[in-house]
Amino acid sequence: MGRGTVLRLALSAAVEAMWSKGSWLGGAVVAFGAVDLAWLLPDVFAHAMWNPYFGLLFLIATVAISWVVASGSLGWWPVVVFTASVAAQADLIFSILAIALAVASPILGTFRAGRPERMRWLVAGIGVGVVCWVSTLIQEVTGSPGNLALILNARGKEAVAGLGFGFRNLALAGSPSPIWLVHTAGLGNVAMLHKQSSAWGVVVLCLVAAIAVLAWRAGRKNLAALAGIGVVCSVGVVVTFADVPKVNEVNLLFLMYCVWVVGILLWVVVGWAMVETLGAAVRHGRGSGAARWWSRRRRGLAGLDQLAGLCGLLLLGASATRGL
Repeated sequence: MGRGTVLRLALSAAVEAMWSKGSWLGGAVVAFGAVDLAWLLPDVFAHAMWNPYFGLLFLIATVAISWVVASGSLGWWPVVVFTASVAAQADLIFSILAIALAVASPILGTFRAGRPERMRWLVAGIGVGVVCWVSTLIQEVTGSPGNLALILNARGKEAVAGLGFGFRNLALAGSPSPIWLVHTAGLGNVAMLHKQSSAWGVVVLCLVAAIAVLAWRAGRKNLAALAGIGVVCSVGVVVTFADVPKVNEVNLLFLMYCVWVVGILLWVVVGWAMVETLGAAVRHGRGSGAARWWSRRRRGLAGLDQLAGLCGLLLLGASATRGL
């Protein structure tokens, strides 16, 4: 089986997971991501043999299926373990993000759906993880030294970019100018990244977390789960790029791929929150006077009005923070 076939199966699994959740729109977003990738970064499909390109598509599948798991469909967790393992082993830049999603998604899913009666998903996921990582562990034990030891020993030997660099990458992912509309040449532009404000990155992280909390309070638990995945990915981006050696900052074209994926995710979270807010306002305002609507507002919207304010801040705050 060629790598191209494996990649198609990974993306198909992501769409199937969305379909099993009854979210045709989620499947459409996955398809849009693949089309957008083919348009902006055509080398990903033309040279799928290169590990960073191969891992990128598995990272897309991991993000998508992680939301399904976080929404309570824990049976999909073994698939997340597989796709996350492939992404993490394909290239180190994806490892923190992929592993964090594999760990966090079942925790969020259990919180969403309650403690499951059967634990077959857990046993299956652990089994998949053992199969995916056994060769790495054998090499670690038999190697002299092992690859994992080499990675860990390399830490601290070179100056790292730091949290400011990490938050600037998150600011780029959550920028009002979508990174997922930038062609390959612009994606590797150092100046584009350094125009971002680390303060805006902090704002993006806080607002996505607030959307998760308020969506949960409003009873929009699937939106809360997606925002939770957004928080995990945002923290993953910050930690990943904060730990990048300064000498590698110039390789932004190579490093930006996971930021592109998280950028689409953040826009979906904000867009969904705004649609839910506007839809609730229309439903509860239809056919009633202003006083009656106001009396039902707190009961009916239950925090969605606050979501609207947060989404507005997400757009308006960029102009205030970019200069910091």
